Amino acid sequence: MSKSLLWRTILVVFVILFGLYKVYPTIKWSTLSKERRKELTQQWEQETEKVIESRSLIKTLGLSFKKWYYGDENRTLKLGLDLKGGIYFVVQVDESDKIKGVESILRERVNRTKVAEPIIQRGGKDKIIVQLPGYEDIEKAKKLVTEKAYMQWLLVDEKFMIEKYPGEEGNKRLIAMYNNAVSELDYEYRNQPEKWTFEMLDEKLSEMLPPGRILRLLKRERTDPVTGQTTEITVPLLMRKQPIATGNHLKSAKPSINPSTGEAVIGFVLKGDGADQFYEATKTYNAGQKGMIAANGSPGWRIAILLDDVVLSDPHIKSAIRSRGTISGNFTFEQAQELSINLEAGSFATGVKIVQNKFIGPTLGAISVQKGVSAALLGMAVVVLFMVGYYLKAGLISIFALVVNVLLLTGLLASLGATLTLPGIAGIILTIGMAVDANVLIFERMREETSAAKKIFAAIDS
Repeated sequence: MSKSLLWRTILVVFVILFGLYKVYPTIKWSTLSKERRKELTQQWEQETEKVIESRSLIKTLGLSFKKWYYGDENRTLKLGLDLKGGIYFVVQVDESDKIKGVESILRERVNRTKVAEPIIQRGGKDKIIVQLPGYEDIEKAKKLVTEKAYMQWLLVDEKFMIEKYPGEEGNKRLIAMYNNAVSELDYEYRNQPEKWTFEMLDEKLSEMLPPGRILRLLKRERTDPVTGQTTEITVPLLMRKQPIATGNHLKSAKPSINPSTGEAVIGFVLKGDGADQFYEATKTYNAGQKGMIAANGSPGWRIAILLDDVVLSDPHIKSAIRSRGTISGNFTFEQAQELSINLEAGSFATGVKIVQNKFIGPTLGAISVQKGVSAALLGMAVVVLFMVGYYLKAGLISIFALVVNVLLLTGLLASLGATLTLPGIAGIILTIGMAVDANVLIFERMREETSAAKKIFAAIDS
């Protein structure tokens, strides 16, 4: 065997194994509670014993295929709307200049549900297309896309964090507390069609926090000044639940460049009684006041900006702010622009209406899956019979290559996290047909060469 052929063989085997690894369902072990880990460990041990006892690879593969064919929630190849069923919306935004903010809010809301592989994309100047595969409650789905965004400004309780959760060790304890509560809720709602809410999370955390406080995590990027490498860090924020201002108090928010420092900032304007409340808070806890140090060591307490209970930013209070102020935080201009869009999206009664909706039942989707897979299997069976019956050994080789081709294709789809749709199944069937067509052309040319008294390797070269 030549070195070139050896390396190609090794590469093919590696890709097949990687594909099979990606197809096999994996679970984020670190996010599970101790009880759930123990339950899964026992389940896996029992399944492993059954496989060892049967000693049948074909039986194991058959069982895996049966689970996929009839539907298994842990499969890596997610199904699209036409196969799994679900809800399809076309949403129109009254103010087209706000569409980016509305799209961002919808994406964040949908990502917090149990919808697998949702699709949210622009459908024109003022329209957004929302596809929710597997979602069955159309009234809740309507509320999900039309409910007004809720923004609030909460004061971070720096004093309590410094006293009870000091330093890096305190941060780790708060992060662990939050993640454990999330894991427990994930386990409690594992068989529910809906995911838990932030109100439920706050209720669970209330047993470990002082009254009137809530806990959230903020993900942010930190760039090393020496190496230039960017890493994601998690920042815990223990906040007072009573907001000092809400989206109803925000008049405008625009990105700009600070002429003295050259950094990107967001300039905002407040209105109504929210401006007075904001002034009182910033006058008391700003960096110029004695002892107003944040838990991260910087002067001035922080204000957390939340949109639909998700933290967008946590700027420090540098000075007292009446009705006009700026938010800074080492933003790029694009980040400042995105944050200002989200702020404004949470500050007005979003003029959103559903102009088209469609519901596809899960039964219809399941039938489509089974018919599609059945068509693929039938086509494969006919191809095998023809190739083996007409080309004998060469046909067997081509069928083996075809199976490898399908394995590579499904493994690649799984590794990319692709969504399988009815046109996708048709595409796989078409791929099988094209591959067979190529083999037929090659074999017929080889027959022409061998009929001229050439040996097989000479025929292949020709």
